[in-house]
Amino acid sequence: MGVLWLGACLVGTPLSAAEPPRAVSSLDQIRQGVAESRSRLRSFLAEYVLTGSNPATGQADPVSSCHLVAARGVQRYADNSHFTATFPRELDRNHHQVSFTGKSLDVFYPQFRYYETSQKNARLSYSWKVRGEFFLECAGWWPPDDDTKPSQGGRAFFLHEALVQPGYRVNPCQEQVDETWCHVVELPGVDKLWFDATCGWALRRREWYDPQSHALAARYELSHYREASPGIWIPWKLHRLVYAIRRARAGEPTPIELDLLATVVRAEANQVSEDLFRFTPPQAHWFKTVTPAR
Repeated sequence: MGVLWLGACLVGTPLSAAEPPRAVSSLDQIRQGVAESRSRLRSFLAEYVLTGSNPATGQADPVSSCHLVAARGVQRYADNSHFTATFPRELDRNHHQVSFTGKSLDVFYPQFRYYETSQKNARLSYSWKVRGEFFLECAGWWPPDDDTKPSQGGRAFFLHEALVQPGYRVNPCQEQVDETWCHVVELPGVDKLWFDATCGWALRRREWYDPQSHALAARYELSHYREASPGIWIPWKLHRLVYAIRRARAGEPTPIELDLLATVVRAEANQVSEDLFRFTPPQAHWFKTVTPAR
């Protein structure tokens, strides 16, 4: 995509007293716009800080995390560490780096001087932690040079697959998100998306529903878009809410289970080197595990 998408700002009553504008683009036109945006972004890197909030109190969690994520074709890279107001990330013993090459999954713990290289794990669900990393999940972006089939609970989730599924429709009227009029595309009871035509059909908001109960399972909100290069728009804030649908009570709002906000501090488009995805372990005093394919 040339846009890393997803929603910003809650949509309810239109912010303007005027009648909302009618949708002027068809589903096929929106699909084409999203596909063209995706095709412009061949590789991507973002560094961001992830903070959580207590769903019951709204207070920020004391522990935050720093993330660097990169994707190019089938390859993925992630660097994750944690910190608090009194504990610097440099001392985090759980600091780790993960590389996915398409054939192997490599995990490295610098503090423990340990690494593991596994062909077997590359084929298992563990690899999804980096292949569908938080930023990529919120954005709904799957690299255009990655022909493997992503999965999200057995349903098409990433935009290039979801929008071509039968049943999606464009709602007759646009709705406002962050004071921007957006086309609303919906698969009723399954998926609802707000697209902004003014910045490459950026996805500003998304609601994802439970397939059995049709209750709202997750909401994604993206905002503060910046044009990283011509035609490539990247959000610098990504907000994900996950709902505890199994604890919902009839007649009451579904409680929030997870509330996470990512604030981007650096982003690059189409500049990610192949070298980032390769790991050469130090020669001395490193513990290692190598697991071949089985």
